Amino acid sequence: MEAGKHVFIEKPMAWTLEGADQIIAAENASGKSVFVGYMRRYAAGFVRAKERLEKIPTSNIAYGTSSPVSF
Repeated sequence: MEAGKHVFIEKPMAWTLEGADQIIAAENASGKSVFVGYMRRYAAGFVRAKERLEKIPTSNIAYGTSSPVSF
């Protein structure tokens, strides 16, 4: 942000409340935005779900939903 750029931070934003406060203060002082993301692309459950979904012919899918169910 000091370099004039927006910042994307992976979750967790900080390890302590003080660290989070510093990030928020830097965001406010710079006028730039901080985005906190949570990327699950390589989590085992998502990898298994993707592998299973890729085996289903798309012509057979009429509706989809997801929930935290173990495979």
